[in-house]
Amino acid sequence: MSRKILVAYDGSSFSKRAIDEAKSQLTLVPDTKLHVIAVAERTGPMTNKVLADAFTDDQVEHARKLIAELEEHFAEEGIPVVTKVVRNSQRENPGKSVCRYAHDEDMDMIIAGSRGLGNVKGIVLGSVSYKIVQDAECPVLIVK
Repeated sequence: MSRKILVAYDGSSFSKRAIDEAKSQLTLVPDTKLHVIAVAERTGPMTNKVLADAFTDDQVEHARKLIAELEEHFAEEGIPVVTKVVRNSQRENPGKSVCRYAHDEDMDMIIAGSRGLGNVKGIVLGSVSYKIVQDAECPVLIVK
């Protein structure tokens, strides 16, 4: 039995925990292909396309650095991984981009981190995690 797992990664402590969980999942089913994506969000003033594109390019570059560090980490451990930086060209929730990738690549599971938002909000998933849970067509594991 083979399977494909997707991890949504943004460099946060919660997404690092999601990576750790994915490594644990690899031991359960040895024939598992691991995919990791980082979503670069469109930022900047929408009234000025040139500025918005420049801000977004900065986000893409930051995401590429995060992914490169992660690739190096996996290479040191001898774990093959497919990585991608997804440019979110719309002002949509990044969870939507994660779900689109999972659908297009026929993923069997998505693993994502959750972040505590403090007090009452702490019992609610972060907006990206929530969007993934709502839109995913495959099982989702949210890691705290």
